Amino acid sequence: PKAKACTLVPTMDAIRSGFFNLKNIKLVMEQSLIRTRATLSVGDTVTTWHRGVEFSLTVESVTPAEFAAVSCINTDMEVEIGANAEYEAHQQQQQQQSQEIKPESSTLLSGGKILGGNGYKLSDTKSNNEKSETTANPAVAEEETTELLSLKPEPLADQTENICTIQIRGDKGSGRRRFDIQKSTVEDIFTFARTMTSAHRFQLVTRFPRSVISESNNPIVKLFAQGSQEVLMVEKL
Repeated sequence: PKAKACTLVPTMDAIRSGFFNLKNIKLVMEQSLIRTRATLSVGDTVTTWHRGVEFSLTVESVTPAEFAAVSCINTDMEVEIGANAEYEAHQQQQQQQSQEIKPESSTLLSGGKILGGNGYKLSDTKSNNEKSETTANPAVAEEETTELLSLKPEPLADQTENICTIQIRGDKGSGRRRFDIQKSTVEDIFTFARTMTSAHRFQLVTRFPRSVISESNNPIVKLFAQGSQEVLMVEKL
């Protein structure tokens, strides 16, 4: 069958060679596949070159998927760049390590008070009771619940018009949600993203090509098309 779409995953060698820094890679790959290949099968390795550097990608999926192989002749094929599982695991590990290394060192004094760190310091003027009240602030404890409650309801499962699927990846994990691109705004995406990160200030970025998304009230349709599946990474500011 004629190809409609395919998903290509960059190899670790391609990523190390700077694959993420290439511009318009999806367009380049679409034109390259149509010009240079007659067929495409799941598991194939596709190679492209840029300024003498080789970049290899593995075919993860094709559409139609019935035979796990498609024809690239006289067709208009859309290329999606998939996530490399090894690279994503490495990124998650680095984020976790950076969070674990940050706590300040502390010294326990003979009186049981802590000098340094987040404990009670000699220069503190607030009592321990006052600190406990601040730490137990209900507004802080319920912040994540509030974010979830402020989200517009997710479109019904049988709705197919004006739908795109967005996956958010942050330091607290990842989540996927469907949005109505006409009714929902970029601010709604950020509201959902706040449940995936501990950062108070952040931006969202696409992977290929890299572009930065800032919070706004613009409808999602100005960014993403119907039926698209997007992966957005949380970057702390």
